[in-house]
Amino acid sequence: MKFKRNLPYSVDDVLQAKLNIDSEFVALVTDLKKMIEKGPVVSGTVTRESKIFFAYLEKDLDTMHQYMIIVKQIISAPQQPRKTVYAITPVIRYGDLCLEKYFLAKGDGLLNTYFKDFFDQPIVLPAGAFESFIVDHCKMEFSPTAKNSPKYWKKPENAKEILKQFEDLGKINFSVLRKGK
Repeated sequence: MKFKRNLPYSVDDVLQAKLNIDSEFVALVTDLKKMIEKGPVVSGTVTRESKIFFAYLEKDLDTMHQYMIIVKQIISAPQQPRKTVYAITPVIRYGDLCLEKYFLAKGDGLLNTYFKDFFDQPIVLPAGAFESFIVDHCKMEFSPTAKNSPKYWKKPENAKEILKQFEDLGKINFSVLRKGK
């Protein structure tokens, strides 16, 4: 497994980046949509359709922010049932995929490199495991019929807790993958 990131930016570069966090997050989601939602990708006999399922920007302070993007993929292959998986990327400020690095990469024409890093190591869960994580671990409701419930996981007031739980899962995921290297 590869853990080296490809972008050339240091912490100093990130600290000096001047950007509008809200507009850069919208731009990131828009660029990601353009990249993944242009239609099914066929590799051999396997077809993958991807779409952004959830995107959330957390800003506690003007100087601190983090975000999470969840991509839903439907995978089809001949003679196999369709499979749904979720790729979750929780990102903290100053991390490898922070908005400042997106901003710098965009300005330097390195978006393909940024997105290569973005897709290098998300947390990937099959649909059943994703739903179980939301319901059992996060103690939220998952079903779209629960949209009016105060515990519905996609409500903005619940997103911060979901982000924290996936961030913790990401740390475990990363440490387990690193040990298996």
